[in-house]
Amino acid sequence: MNDKNTNPKTTGKDNTIDMNETDKTNIMNDNNENSGVARNARARELAFKNLGLVRKEANRRLANSPVAGDAELREEWFKELVQEGVPGLLRAAEMFDPSRGTAFSTYALRGWVRKTVGEKFNELCDTWNHVSLDAPAGAEDSDATLWDLVADEDAETAAEAADRADRRSLVRELVALLPERERSVTTRHWGLDGLAPRTLAEIAETDGVAVQCIGRVWKRAEKRLRRLAAEAGLDPAA
Repeated sequence: MNDKNTNPKTTGKDNTIDMNETDKTNIMNDNNENSGVARNARARELAFKNLGLVRKEANRRLANSPVAGDAELREEWFKELVQEGVPGLLRAAEMFDPSRGTAFSTYALRGWVRKTVGEKFNELCDTWNHVSLDAPAGAEDSDATLWDLVADEDAETAAEAADRADRRSLVRELVALLPERERSVTTRHWGLDGLAPRTLAEIAETDGVAVQCIGRVWKRAEKRLRRLAAEAGLDPAA
């Protein structure tokens, strides 16, 4: 999508992105001119009235994305998701048969919009580098990770167990300082919520996103935790 055609704005406490009437008209014209799919007046009008379906689906995906906390990148992704979603919406409008008793919003969202927006979302996520589940948390040549401060030890003296408990408590405090998305992934990956630790793939499946997306969030969380640990004088190798 050409940047001049839309000027999405972040609105509300949930950081969702909206489009004004000019944005809607421009994107409809862009798709009408550039798509090879025939457009009829009825379908175009129906699609225009339901552009909110594309916006809603794009924002739903962005809420669980690695760029959720970055306003600039979130808007860039929003534009690309809308660009892919609108042709699907137009196709749904052309194929829609009201005599079948299904609401257009249901038909378009389930059959077309989620598919086109979802495919583009996964493509965007795939461009982000996947990361190792055990990336070093200390020095680059160290085998120690912050996970070692949380994992249980089979053989410990009473003093060692007490020390580990103290360090675990500090790690929990550091995790609590992370942005919401990073905190959620870290908490589940390390089992800090009282449940068994989950792999990044399991978290991705639960959240309905590509594993690369969760991997990117995890990478950012680890980098931030390393910095916070260093500031707190916490040495993973100790």
